[in-house]
Amino acid sequence: MPIAAISKYHRSLRYLALAVSFSGFMSLGHADVVREPLQTGVNFDIGRVQESFFKEAQGLWLQRTGVAFTQGVTVDDRLRLVVTIGGLFFNSFPEPISQSYQRSLKFGPGVGQAQGILKLGELEHPWGRLRFGLIPYKYNPDAKNLGEYLLRSGAYPNVLITGGWSIVNSANMLIQGVDFELHTGPVTHNLLVSMERAYEPTGDFTPAYLFSYKPHPAVELGGGVAFAHLIPIQPSKTSPSPGSGGFPFNRYHGDTVVTDPNDSVYSRYTFEATKLMARASVNFQTLLKSEYLGSEDLKLYAEAAVLGWKDYPFYYSDRWHRIPVMVGFNFPTFRLLDILALEVEYRKADFVNSIAQSYVDRILPLPDLSNYGTNSTQSVTAYDKNALSKVPWYRYQGIKWSVYAKREIIPGLKVYTQIASDHNRPYKFTSDGALVPNREPLTVRPEDWYYLLRLEMGI
Repeated sequence: MPIAAISKYHRSLRYLALAVSFSGFMSLGHADVVREPLQTGVNFDIGRVQESFFKEAQGLWLQRTGVAFTQGVTVDDRLRLVVTIGGLFFNSFPEPISQSYQRSLKFGPGVGQAQGILKLGELEHPWGRLRFGLIPYKYNPDAKNLGEYLLRSGAYPNVLITGGWSIVNSANMLIQGVDFELHTGPVTHNLLVSMERAYEPTGDFTPAYLFSYKPHPAVELGGGVAFAHLIPIQPSKTSPSPGSGGFPFNRYHGDTVVTDPNDSVYSRYTFEATKLMARASVNFQTLLKSEYLGSEDLKLYAEAAVLGWKDYPFYYSDRWHRIPVMVGFNFPTFRLLDILALEVEYRKADFVNSIAQSYVDRILPLPDLSNYGTNSTQSVTAYDKNALSKVPWYRYQGIKWSVYAKREIIPGLKVYTQIASDHNRPYKFTSDGALVPNREPLTVRPEDWYYLLRLEMGI
């Protein structure tokens, strides 16, 4: 909503806040509306893909320029409305040289957030808060690049995500929905209901519960569960019918895939999934209390997730292959840097980390089989697990890593560096001119890597 229209609609907003808080904390008289200073941010990214399985990405320069404006408004010191809008100059993933329009510089506008934040209880000591709208959500404060699996990774198919439009400082998820936060002593509870907006089938509602627990200033524990696509908008898309998109393998019976089109006894593979997450961190710096160490130095942290509790025949037959584990450590730099972190991830998986079936080509809860000698006209029964051993070893998901550094030069001016082999997918054009993420990350092999330097300014 434009800032100029806030005064016209603030009474309606107060009635909404009164209805959802259940506490009757606001009077119905005149509200005190305060416009906060406008915040402006600019960032410049430059880097290079040093090694990539994709020949067209080998040596690819990564150049991006972003700008963002954030405006906040506070109503009665209790309700805060925040909107961030901006844009990004970028180059899409390279295409054949004859298609020059795809190689030219692009600009894309976007919304970074559009949320209301409501304090619950006393203003000075609230017992909770309610956020609603388009919310940048980050539950793991330690994750720099890898991790944050619960909300931004898929179960069926098992897909891991990092980066996006922003490659650095993007270990979070922009959710559309409601977040209710409750404080009970050292435990913080979060109840989320979000609408799937980034991955198919979009529109489905995903409830989630997360908690964080600090038994000691040096220790933090956390966990959560998300019921992905639990409330489908269109059930036929969440659990697609046989033959959807001309691909007949999205059905099973017992412990086998049903491939006979005349077989009427089967169950459907589905996007619906139960995902679990656990995390922990120990900050040894708080125990040493050295003036030569930064506040985040010597912190050891880890996160693991089960991306899909239920097993399904063939494609998802082993739960252990749907468990990514990330371990990170903040190295001491004796205040030369604010943060220097190394993150390492391991996940054993049967299929490539591809979004081809679920996003690019079709809307099916299946992994990408195109690289395994199987297509829509062949029988899955001829494609057993032994076929996986014939696939080049780089198609397997194994170890990923990321090095992250940050330094604030002066207030408002920061420098970041990220060197990684992760799950970042650049955007590219399809044959019909659509701009979509690449099916696979550019760094699919352990020896694939890129570097990126960011200069960020904000007032």
